[in-house]
Amino acid sequence: MATEDYRWKSDAPLVIAHRGASSIAPESTLHAFRCAVEGGADAVEMDLKLSRDGVIVVHHDQSLDRTTDGKGFVADWTWSELSRLDAGIHYGAEFLSAGIPRLQDVFDEMGDRLLYNLELTEYRRPFTSLTEDTVELVRAYDLEECVLYSSFSPIELFRAARLVDRERLALLVHERTPAFTRALMRWITPHAFFHPSDEMTTQQLIDQSHAGGKSVNVWTVNEHDRMRDLFEWGADGLITDAPDIACRIRAELES
Repeated sequence: MATEDYRWKSDAPLVIAHRGASSIAPESTLHAFRCAVEGGADAVEMDLKLSRDGVIVVHHDQSLDRTTDGKGFVADWTWSELSRLDAGIHYGAEFLSAGIPRLQDVFDEMGDRLLYNLELTEYRRPFTSLTEDTVELVRAYDLEECVLYSSFSPIELFRAARLVDRERLALLVHERTPAFTRALMRWITPHAFFHPSDEMTTQQLIDQSHAGGKSVNVWTVNEHDRMRDLFEWGADGLITDAPDIACRIRAELES
């Protein structure tokens, strides 16, 4: 696919729903992704892991304890076991029995209606086949123009760079990472998108990244005035738990 067809390179700033519309629905579930679409989000951000038997599942934490009725690590459960867990248990009655989805379940339902920021998050197990399996599934669904691969791990991005154009890679960086390490990661890691945390993002950082040819998507931005500032500073995208609010602020600025 030609790079010029890549939908993440948009003229308009993008609203990216963090784990779906996770302020109003159980995070990383099909409910959250549906709410994101209904709220006008351009993209959804999701974290990928492998089950014990090698199925790509959408789940943020390494463990199941916080968001489901399961216990222990995702990697210790088979897909058959994970599929029986309740990921809406801490929300209202309308979300009871919301399950952990496979990546293919999300693709089956959403197709090419929106963009996908797929975070490769096997940080405990850096040498699994997650990256290769994810690229293969994306190609099987013919969604290459819709997908951005992101990670905090240079290892995963180097592995992804062997399979896809670096224009489809995003480096995630946290403000708690030492400044020298951040600079080194940005220098050596293949990526065309820079994803800094909200706390470390300034007008200068955005301008410097643009001058270096990098698009900037900021995470996780939920405060109204901050959304407005980042849009006005030229951020290419906001990763947010409240995509409906971000869409409204973007529309106000555009009008």
